[in-house]
Amino acid sequence: QDNMSALFTLQHNNFVNDLLVDNVKNYYLTASNDKTIKIWNRDNGNLISAKSFDRPIVKLWFDSKKDTVYSIGQYSKFFYKWNLTTDVVEKVILLDGPGVIFSVDFDFNNRQIVMSRVQFGGGRKGLFIKDLDTLETVAGKYTRGGKVKFIDKGKHFLRGLTEVYD
Repeated sequence: QDNMSALFTLQHNNFVNDLLVDNVKNYYLTASNDKTIKIWNRDNGNLISAKSFDRPIVKLWFDSKKDTVYSIGQYSKFFYKWNLTTDVVEKVILLDGPGVIFSVDFDFNNRQIVMSRVQFGGGRKGLFIKDLDTLETVAGKYTRGGKVKFIDKGKHFLRGLTEVYD
């Protein structure tokens, strides 16, 4: 039985890696291997804005209070911060020294970033919490990396599938 049809298509030239739905601004936001982030009107699928980057974008976050899109490319040391009001993109260095960011998450209410770092070929791995505005390290631990995600409204974060941290 074929009784479904798409309302509209959010078109990219390569795979879409992430999609956000924002109820405050009425946006869909998409990140793609075609090195773009696109913002779409949720009502009709019309393209509102698009921005090109120097690498495929793998993950998005949207701070609707500050009208800012945060994104990260694969195996980066930095994230992009796109202010939609000014249309300015800032490349923010999150990690200096060896290694790359394996996973990152943003908590806009508490203004924090949690990230895990890996260093290929051995070396130190770690978990770090940074202040979103100053990028100062608030807490850290050298341990194996893993996927990280803020939970409980930023009160804790999850590493991997099993460990919960304050």
